[in-house]
Amino acid sequence: SNYLPFILLVALGLFQFGLQVVVGLLWALSGHYTTIGVAIIVLHEVVVVPIWCMYVMLFGFHLYLASRGLSTTGYLMEMKRPKGAKPKAARNKAVMRHDGPSD
Repeated sequence: SNYLPFILLVALGLFQFGLQVVVGLLWALSGHYTTIGVAIIVLHEVVVVPIWCMYVMLFGFHLYLASRGLSTTGYLMEMKRPKGAKPKAARNKAVMRHDGPSD
């Protein structure tokens, strides 16, 4: 399955953009910049922080799925199913029990 490489990629993206946020903030706190430097720092943080937040949400969502033992497709199918409806496998077993030949 490609799920482990995906989680690793998301974790590395989370780390990368988190590091960029920290470096940008440390650069801003250092005081070693010009007016153009301030504009670059602000632009950098405005772009990087939302991307980092998206990685946090993606990683958190997939940790949630893993804790429930679901894949993304399984989760989407679960959300699509009407409330109170049995999973397809459970419906098939119920049909087999009631409609099967009786001895």
